[in-house]
Amino acid sequence: MRKPLKISVAIMFGLLLLVSVGWVFAIMRNWSEIVSRPSRLTQLIADVLAIIVPGLIAVIGVWAKKRWAHSLFILVLGASLYAFVFNVTYLRFDNYFGVSWFIPMAFLLAFMVYTIYALRALHKDDDAGWLSWLFGRRRGVGIDNQLSA
Repeated sequence: MRKPLKISVAIMFGLLLLVSVGWVFAIMRNWSEIVSRPSRLTQLIADVLAIIVPGLIAVIGVWAKKRWAHSLFILVLGASLYAFVFNVTYLRFDNYFGVSWFIPMAFLLAFMVYTIYALRALHKDDDAGWLSWLFGRRRGVGIDNQLSA
């Protein structure tokens, strides 16, 4: 595993821990509020089922150099980016942060940059997998050439 991918996986692991701890803290402090608002309860369920559990599986898989883990890691990146955009906008309009727009938007921009970095790291580390086929790194054949053949 190359260094950029190690960094990407470590960042994802840290983000997964942060989200997990955040939800545990929110459950301990505001369980009745979470249950009383369907949108927050569905956020909890979606974060656990679409980000935290698959994210930990993907992180462990990439660390163990399993080929299937790259695909799962990409799915978790996409789900995380969607959840981040949704939560920043939803909580901002709910005035949950109590701060200016600048701070949550800066975090969102940083996460977008991380997502691009992680995708590039996955692409560079994937020597023979479907990412290489898709982007044409293996034998000079990409999806455009295969579709036109």
